[in-house]
Amino acid sequence: MKTRAPRSEPPSVVIAVPVYRPMLSPDEQISWNHLQHHLGEAFEIRLFLPNELPSPLPGVREERFPPEYFRGVETYSRLLLSESFYRRFEDFEHLLIYQLDALVFSNGLREWCGAGYDYVGAPWWHDPEHPDRGLSRAGNGGLSLRRVEAFLEVLTSRRYREEEVSLLEQWRSSRLPDLEGSGRRRLFKRLNVLRDVRRGATWYAGSYTLNEDRFWSDRAHLFRPGFRVAEAATALRFAFERQPRRCYEINGRQLPFGCHAWARYDREFWEPFLLP
Repeated sequence: MKTRAPRSEPPSVVIAVPVYRPMLSPDEQISWNHLQHHLGEAFEIRLFLPNELPSPLPGVREERFPPEYFRGVETYSRLLLSESFYRRFEDFEHLLIYQLDALVFSNGLREWCGAGYDYVGAPWWHDPEHPDRGLSRAGNGGLSLRRVEAFLEVLTSRRYREEEVSLLEQWRSSRLPDLEGSGRRRLFKRLNVLRDVRRGATWYAGSYTLNEDRFWSDRAHLFRPGFRVAEAATALRFAFERQPRRCYEINGRQLPFGCHAWARYDREFWEPFLLP
């Protein structure tokens, strides 16, 4: 694992926006307007979109990928679990994924880049239908900040394949908060995960069937010990997703840096904060 050198200048960051269609919907235009208003002048923005798709935003720099990655959530997750995706951005220290159902409310991106996390996204609830059960962990990838070097170190990790790790060490260092069940059932699930990751990062990331943000939140540390994901309370200051009214109260009635899926989860709450 590389040691981070002291920096005398602000960390560099690029904003990457996935695009699927040749025209933005009205809600996507609102999301784009927020991005431009708060971050557009200070940071480089790149679209990533299928080869041959006409850009809905001419003049914005582009990264093109095969169209099969844009057919749905599963294929999009494959792209964001691939080394080749992050290689496109390896000249930057950080990458902000900004899906066009996100909003930002401030220009505080550099402060988040300097917070020392490898990954931060809106925290998930233990049960979004019952928020009294509390926040679980971070977090959602739709608006998420990623440290590019750390992501590449995970995806190219030689741990288990070339670096021997005892099962005891692996057991002690693993955090698997996503596993459901209890007792023997949970034990078997954990053993299955620990067995599978021993096939290496390339195989495991390529075979992962859940959304890509679950991998970065729950599995990346198995391939790069020390991979730092923001704690749920900290991530809440970065972004809200489900139950935004409850998030707002927990966050001291303060807006976060941004939010994800604003039109899907309680649009009425967000409308007073939209740009005119």
